[in-house]
Amino acid sequence: MDSIVHDYLTQAGRKVVVIDNAVPTEIGNDLYEYMQYFGQWNFDFDEDEDSDGVPFIHCFDNELIRQSSLWDLLKKPLRQHFGEAYVPYDCSVNHLRFGDNPVAHRDTYDPTKKDVTLLLYLNPSWHLNFAGETVYFDEQGEIELAVLPKFRRLGMHEGYINHAARAPSSLFKSSRYTLAIKATPEIAYYQERIHKDDKEDKAIELREAVLAERLFGHPEQTSIANKRSYA
Repeated sequence: MDSIVHDYLTQAGRKVVVIDNAVPTEIGNDLYEYMQYFGQWNFDFDEDEDSDGVPFIHCFDNELIRQSSLWDLLKKPLRQHFGEAYVPYDCSVNHLRFGDNPVAHRDTYDPTKKDVTLLLYLNPSWHLNFAGETVYFDEQGEIELAVLPKFRRLGMHEGYINHAARAPSSLFKSSRYTLAIKATPEIAYYQERIHKDDKEDKAIELREAVLAERLFGHPEQTSIANKRSYA
């Protein structure tokens, strides 16, 4: 049964909600196994000012998430605590190891947007000394709240809140996995965002094909994923 750990209002009046046991253990285990063995990790160290600095991500199709039983589970506490009919528009799993340096950022830089970010932590066992917290900052840059990435814990926060993931400590020998979903109640914005992402994806695919043709004489992808490798 789920339980509220934090129902927190920041000094700036923005909401952070943290719930334990947000999904059944079986689903949590399945998510972890899927990412551990079958995650397709894209190097994504974006140096733009608004980047989160997470170096590796596994991206999901937004519609796949929206139509899934997982989203049916997650949208219930989302609606309960934020009171809107949200749709997911940016869905991925973040991969962090000791030595990575994610940075403070906002998920939306428009303070009028009602967007909410959901963070579902996937590692089955997490100790206090493993660190890896999600930290939330006030407008002066001081830490206001820190949340440990415990298994099946769900964090939800308003997208405008400045925050950062922290890499695990050297005591943790594996990878920290977090399912991150950005959601909006504005259908028009959702459609605009999806259209923008589709255009960017097509441009990237086209450029990849051009370079592959030049380098290898064939426009198709040349890398092969090793299904037996650990993420």
